[in-house]
Amino acid sequence: MPTDSMVLGSTVEARRQLERAKLRLPGRCLLAGRIESLCTTIDLAACGIAVECGDQGQVGDHVVAYINQLGRVEGEIARQLQNGFAFKIAAPPRKIDKLADRIAWLIQHDVFGAPDNRRRERVEVDDGHIVVTTPDGEEHFATLIDVSSDGAAMNMAIAPPIGSSVTVGGRRARVVREFDGGVGVRFQNIIPIQHVLAILNSAVWKQS
Repeated sequence: MPTDSMVLGSTVEARRQLERAKLRLPGRCLLAGRIESLCTTIDLAACGIAVECGDQGQVGDHVVAYINQLGRVEGEIARQLQNGFAFKIAAPPRKIDKLADRIAWLIQHDVFGAPDNRRRERVEVDDGHIVVTTPDGEEHFATLIDVSSDGAAMNMAIAPPIGSSVTVGGRRARVVREFDGGVGVRFQNIIPIQHVLAILNSAVWKQS
């Protein structure tokens, strides 16, 4: 028999996953049997996303979406809109929980208007654990949130101060912002995102 605290925790978590945020994020959608289409989110929650899209699809169609700053999500179209559609996200509970955390982080830090935070396309990294070396030579474990050609965001237990020079998976970088539980860094040199992922993947291990 569940205790009151367990019920309350379950209720709060369910509410958090259902809460929708009106965020305008660019992306692209691929519907089954169709060509890829550009899209923009209208609102989103960890359980589902509404998008403006040239292809409205049909209710029940499978959709794979790549949303800037959220990464890859997929699910099934739940309803058509006048200029797009809304789809329910199909993912394991752990992924749903991560999406809820990510959406809350984006809202809290208001990154959309910041001139230096999200200038380049970012790719979400699932469970990417990496070593960050600080100027004193100490190595710290971090978990990558996302990366781009010029920077990365990561969770760290001990966050180096803004302005610190660090090495992230062998790449030299500088800490440019702090947030609750982590930091954002800018790489010393800008290279194509594919090269960044290749370099970091060689230094990243997956949590078992």
